Amino acid sequence: EEGHDVAYVQVMDTLKRVGIPRLAHDFANGYNLTDEDEMMLVEFMSKWEVLRQCCGEQMSKLWRNDLLPEAYTKEEIEHHPFCADYDIDEIENAFMKTKLYSWINAYPNMRLFNKPSLRDGELNGNYCSSYNERIKTDALNFYGQPRPMNNIKTGNWTEEEHSIFLEGLQIHGSNKSNTIAKMIGTRTEIQVLNHLQDYMQEEMRKVFHIEDNEEILMERLVHKGKDIPGEIAVAYDEKGKLILVDKTSMRKVQHKSLN
Repeated sequence: EEGHDVAYVQVMDTLKRVGIPRLAHDFANGYNLTDEDEMMLVEFMSKWEVLRQCCGEQMSKLWRNDLLPEAYTKEEIEHHPFCADYDIDEIENAFMKTKLYSWINAYPNMRLFNKPSLRDGELNGNYCSSYNERIKTDALNFYGQPRPMNNIKTGNWTEEEHSIFLEGLQIHGSNKSNTIAKMIGTRTEIQVLNHLQDYMQEEMRKVFHIEDNEEILMERLVHKGKDIPGEIAVAYDEKGKLILVDKTSMRKVQHKSLN
């Protein structure tokens, strides 16, 4: 639109599909690099890609959630697909031994490209494993700041904790999870949110009489040509009428499947 000639456009969806080798190949063609240069790019970028997701302040939120203590783990976040499979120190050391890493390291003003992110420290062979361990022990947040762990409990809630939780709900409502967490004193905001979801689901199950044999009911509807979304549960209302309920909010929903 501004009249500039664009030589190359990197589309993230395309990069995810074709991977690092194709990216390096495009760069090699665009800048007239040799086959050896292209191989160096692949070696450097393939290892950096792992470090970017599995190490440091700006690591994947999936992997951070896997590493965090239970008190700060969000149940709705899925596991990272591959970080747990790597020896991160091995990847870090292999990355530091690449030729491109050593070339970049020779220029102080360029060394930031040799880190997992601009906010991370210098790699030293065990930077990543040390940082990841601090996430496990100190519950480091996205900004690298530790979160309180002294009085935080994990596992099943006590009757006293649940009683304070109910009191907090009555006083502050369900949108003040941080305030309720402070009232309880031994649970984090994330734990309160997880507990709230479990509590609401259980309460709504009592109201809607959610069927234990839900899969059979779903199967019957599917055989009748009804398309039931995965986030919808089958239940009965107080009059014994078959209804659909949103699994997250546990609220009754209207859907063409029961029309």
